[in-house]
Amino acid sequence: MEPPVEYVGGLADDAPRRRAWPFVAAAAAVALVVIAVIVFWGPIRAAGRNAGESFAAYSVSLTSAKWPSDVQLTGVPTTLAITVQNTDQRTLNGLTMRVANANPGLTVVQAEPAAEIGGSAIFFPLAVRPGKSETLSITFLAIQPMNGEIDFSLAAAHGTNPAQVTTLDGTAATELAIAARFRDPTDADANARLVAIYPSQVTVAASNPWVIHVTNTGPIAIRSVSLAFSNPPTGFQLLSASPIPAVEPSGQLQFDVALPPGGQTTLILDVALRQAGAFQIPAGVYLNGATTPLPLGPGVTALVFVVTAT
Repeated sequence: MEPPVEYVGGLADDAPRRRAWPFVAAAAAVALVVIAVIVFWGPIRAAGRNAGESFAAYSVSLTSAKWPSDVQLTGVPTTLAITVQNTDQRTLNGLTMRVANANPGLTVVQAEPAAEIGGSAIFFPLAVRPGKSETLSITFLAIQPMNGEIDFSLAAAHGTNPAQVTTLDGTAATELAIAARFRDPTDADANARLVAIYPSQVTVAASNPWVIHVTNTGPIAIRSVSLAFSNPPTGFQLLSASPIPAVEPSGQLQFDVALPPGGQTTLILDVALRQAGAFQIPAGVYLNGATTPLPLGPGVTALVFVVTAT
């Protein structure tokens, strides 16, 4: 015979209830995690991107590298233009160019577009999508001659892991070299643009102003501008000039000026023709005491004043 069932207390609905605080704590923890992700998503994403840049180097292609000329001048800012293409599957969120310190006489003075220069590091805050290209312009200033190369590397964003760059000859490298030649300037590097304004119809023996505007279009300063009237017509007479020139034994008129690159000045000649007729009066132009005339155009080595005197 089975023993009787003994009821040991309480109503059926008085069973002990589960505590609520563990569920509240779990919900709060989930909420905190969600809030933290929202607040710190930018830094988290940036950290992930930086990690990707650190462990997986970007790949780019160097498609062009050009100087303004084969040889650059010391003491004159000159710009190197390089074009790079993003051959990676990721967007380049900025690009850092680091120039090696192998050339102590060479400094970076400017970079475009809108770059940040910090010593030998140049940061370009631009976005280059996969397959797209961008041209970077870096202006250098050399204080001493050199015949060598400029070594540099490229990295994504502010990263320090150099990108794998396909060079112009098809090879891949992380350290790049661009040939660079700098020499000291000479007086032969001077250049100028001259515009002459004068009356083409004049009266015999009357005084007429010839105005010559001079603009220094070269990379170095112009100290003097000389005019040489070779075989002037009979009756041609120079009455005065401003500024007052020095007359060389050869007959050249040397005007002392001080024109930095881009500088301008005006030479004024007061001339007269003592004989009637139609004349073409050439004047060779010499800068900084040069022995050869300044080319003023293809095959043109002199200013030519075309005047008819009656």
